[in-house]
Amino acid sequence: MGANKEISILGEKVMITVRTKSRLKGLSVGEMLSYNIYDGTYHDIPILFVEPKQKNPTPRECGITAERLSRLFDLPVVFILNIGPTYERKRLLEKGVYFVMGDYYAFLPTILSLAKSNNRLPAKRLSTVAQYLLLYHLQVKSIEGLSAKEIEAIVPY
Repeated sequence: MGANKEISILGEKVMITVRTKSRLKGLSVGEMLSYNIYDGTYHDIPILFVEPKQKNPTPRECGITAERLSRLFDLPVVFILNIGPTYERKRLLEKGVYFVMGDYYAFLPTILSLAKSNNRLPAKRLSTVAQYLLLYHLQVKSIEGLSAKEIEAIVPY
């Protein structure tokens, strides 16, 4: 096991470091055997990352462990979990457990949202139709609030 590890949170690479044994004082033997504990920073917030060594613990176990570790180390706790079913993510949210599941789902203290990553890149330029509509809107007549059918009737494109 190396000292550093890279994880991906919604497409953003985050470097985490294994927490040394001297900094794990207060952890129970069961917690030490069940989890790998890492230190990391996400959006300039220091976070304690917790990764199960085996399968995902239940949302209830995650909630209890997160609360205990958060009090013990005075840091927000984020679980690094394997992708699970929708009901498991929902139960984690209900328990208030911060987590990262693969590169697809995350519930984090800084953004407080469950999100699915979107791999689409933002457009660098407007399509021809969008350019035409924008110019029509700016130079001829406002099309704000109009439906596509209403725009179709007045724009000769």
